[in-house]
Amino acid sequence: MTELPRWYYEQTTTTSSQLKDTNIQNPPGFDSNITKTVSDEPSRKDIKTQEELKVSKAWSIVTSSAKMIPMNAIIAYFAGNSLQMFSILTTFMLFWTPIKALTSINATFAPYSTEATQDKILVTKLAYMLLQLVQIGIGIWKIDALGLLPTHKSDWLAWEPATSYMERTVR
Repeated sequence: MTELPRWYYEQTTTTSSQLKDTNIQNPPGFDSNITKTVSDEPSRKDIKTQEELKVSKAWSIVTSSAKMIPMNAIIAYFAGNSLQMFSILTTFMLFWTPIKALTSINATFAPYSTEATQDKILVTKLAYMLLQLVQIGIGIWKIDALGLLPTHKSDWLAWEPATSYMERTVR
């Protein structure tokens, strides 16, 4: 077995007195004479700031949901009105995502809800629910555009004749 070099022992075996004797300077702006006292109780100003941050974070969730509405409407429009895999999947997602968001609304806003912010969070929840219902409305519009929404009597009753159209467009 070979003996390890001297520098290895110097680097690995340091004592606390050797660490204190080093001439390493403190970084710029560091003052070792300043001691910060931290109280156990946060001040009222800190609590109010935290509540405001929680409410603003909840509103950011609502606004991110609002930003998805134009995107989903454009995707639904450009998916086309023919029954293809892409248009069916986009229509499915127009329903699945808002329904999933509506069922987990309490879990979504739970980190931001406290006794002090409960009223303000309730308003954000209602806005969030309204935006999810708008997305479901886009899904209903897309189903109607695909021709899957039963809107005539003949769609429901077997003895009613199917609607006859004056003209027909063929692609």
